[in-house]
Amino acid sequence: MIENRIKEALKKKGLKYQDLARETGIAEGKWAKALNGHNELKWKEVEAVCNLIPEYEYWITRGKTAPEIGQTSPELEATAQSYQEQG
Repeated sequence: MIENRIKEALKKKGLKYQDLARETGIAEGKWAKALNGHNELKWKEVEAVCNLIPEYEYWITRGKTAPEIGQTSPELEATAQSYQEQG
């Protein structure tokens, strides 16, 4: 579900609803309602998150990654970081 991918992306980047409101101009309450299933998520909100975290755009909108063109996901980044830490 796109809402879950957005929430996961926000968590990975350490962003809260108030950060989204400040960065996107969309009210904090709208974010909370949309991402918690109380209101329908609008394309304007999806686009705003993708503009804020462009490296996750393909994953947020399609659930897929394309690392060869810089399109990643929180899971893919965590895996890459784990490999780097292991040397």
